[in-house]
Amino acid sequence: MTQLLDGKLLPKQRIRLYTQAAKLSGLLGYMAVNLGKFPLANAYCEETFQLGALVDNLDMQAWARGTESFCAYYVGDYERAVDLARDGQRYARQGPQAVRLAINGEARALAKLGEARAVDRAVAHAYDLSTKFDSVSGVSSCISFGLYSAARTASNAATAYVALRRPDRVQEYADEVLPVFEASESCWSQSLLRLDIATALLLADRPEPEQAASLAIEALTISAERPITSVLTRSRELLHAANRWAELPAIREVADTLRVAHHR
Repeated sequence: MTQLLDGKLLPKQRIRLYTQAAKLSGLLGYMAVNLGKFPLANAYCEETFQLGALVDNLDMQAWARGTESFCAYYVGDYERAVDLARDGQRYARQGPQAVRLAINGEARALAKLGEARAVDRAVAHAYDLSTKFDSVSGVSSCISFGLYSAARTASNAATAYVALRRPDRVQEYADEVLPVFEASESCWSQSLLRLDIATALLLADRPEPEQAASLAIEALTISAERPITSVLTRSRELLHAANRWAELPAIREVADTLRVAHHR
């Protein structure tokens, strides 16, 4: 790729090549987050952003900011995750990337900061934006450069409301997307939704730790061959929420299953 970029190309060819190089770096950055290689992820995202700037591809720059926000979220720097998502909105210009930035970037990180009203606004904004575009059926790929599907938007809303300890809202969004996720080929999406539902069961007025544990074990089993950062992190958060039931055999089994997943 570098040799091609350094060669003699027509302007249209150079634009196409830089765009493909930006997408490749972006995909590598996203995958690096899921492998827990956060500094490498940021380096790839910066490369994506700069390549996008070279060809005036604002959508690519918006996507890069979204992935940087995603990375900051899993590092635990939620304020930076919000700032990056909001900066990305400048490049998205109310386009398809703005949906991802609002729901995956802003809403989830704001929830970790306890900003309930801001979360409600970000979720509503993502849904309002989605109505402006042709809908995407099924579950859009997490590495897509296009619009988030309704199912992926709803699943991110569920995750945000887990952090706000709003099990009613979690269940509302989970019920909306569970059939779609179950019909998809994304084992990670299925795992993550189960973990959100399980945590909501622990946070309910009448907690159901055994049912939650069953869902958590299902989640870890579904993606056992390829555990990723998001699944592992959310499993740890579930165990933290289940701390008062730590001696229950079902919860101990979750902890044991997670330990195995960590060592894969």
